[in-house]
Amino acid sequence: MSLSQIVRNSFVSALVVGMMGCGSNDPSCREGRVYKEGVGCVDENSSYDYGSSVDTFVAKDTFVVPKEDVFVVKETYVAPQDTYVPPQDPVCKYGTSGCDFRISMICKGGGDGYIITSMDPNGKDWKVLGSFPGRHVQDSSWSYNNKRLVFTSGYFEGDTNQKVSIFDILEGTEDILINSEKDCSEVDWSSKDQIAAKCNNGIYILNSDGTNQKNVLPNVKGYNPSWSADGNLLFYYIYSFQGIESGGIHMYDTKTGSDILIPNQPFDHCYVPSPHPLDSKLLMSCPLSSSKDTTYGLYLANFNVSGLKQLKQLEQGKGASTDFISSSWSPDGTYIVHGSLQEPTDISILNLNTNKSILIYDGDNGCVSPFTTH
Repeated sequence: MSLSQIVRNSFVSALVVGMMGCGSNDPSCREGRVYKEGVGCVDENSSYDYGSSVDTFVAKDTFVVPKEDVFVVKETYVAPQDTYVPPQDPVCKYGTSGCDFRISMICKGGGDGYIITSMDPNGKDWKVLGSFPGRHVQDSSWSYNNKRLVFTSGYFEGDTNQKVSIFDILEGTEDILINSEKDCSEVDWSSKDQIAAKCNNGIYILNSDGTNQKNVLPNVKGYNPSWSADGNLLFYYIYSFQGIESGGIHMYDTKTGSDILIPNQPFDHCYVPSPHPLDSKLLMSCPLSSSKDTTYGLYLANFNVSGLKQLKQLEQGKGASTDFISSSWSPDGTYIVHGSLQEPTDISILNLNTNKSILIYDGDNGCVSPFTTH
């Protein structure tokens, strides 16, 4: 047996002997203490119930580990970005001299309706001016105080029963000027507060309140009536390919009643006249050759087409290689906004002082017929 085992056995024997000595009636319990069965020597006056169960200490967690903070990312709505971003160096900085105007357009709205919108000269700050559910809006023009619009509309594309209405932008109200029986599709507002409308049986002139309606050019198949700055001359065009010898741009004098075909038009026909807002100059869309499939260009000339000057060749494949070009002047005659009358296309603005042109709308929203405020 090892020394460690001898020591351990001796200690256990001594402990047992000590317990046996205390657990008997041996008078060796010191004074004041008595023997209790199963317990041993205890204080004589103790009232503790030694037969009760032993109290058990249950440790309670007093420290609660805090939960780790969890960062929850909240989704933030981000408006979709326009696919076309106007250049940082705009050709016409809105609010500066000559650039304090807006451009209205006719766009497809939700469902089968159309809306009339406006934007600044850089293609920014879009606003909805009016919404027309279930209506096909074809053409529009601003009043000279820029508070109202005259427009034409039917109930579907190609509707042959279109009416002429006045829309108050501030009030959101509409007044019908010419009912749908005359099927009027194109309009323009003059500085004399008169409206010209191309209808199925001629070109009408009427006051903006709908009174004094006159068919001044009965049975004339004229398109795109446009007023001169003084409101005395009315320009329009006739398709030359319809077999009509007088095709091209005409000028009607409201004072004398005379109607003449403007001479010297390139290849005998130009379309979509747009008179200068301040003087006797005319912007036109003219062919660059006699070919039926020719590209068109923007030309500027005097009312008699003297001093003819080509400003811009319109690009193929943008809806601008046809004669359906809508051109509109800035109020001071420095800028020209041009796009398509019928097919969704790009819209650009041309600075006549620098001959610089930039794209301000890429056609994604199906907008046509740009027209500037006065």
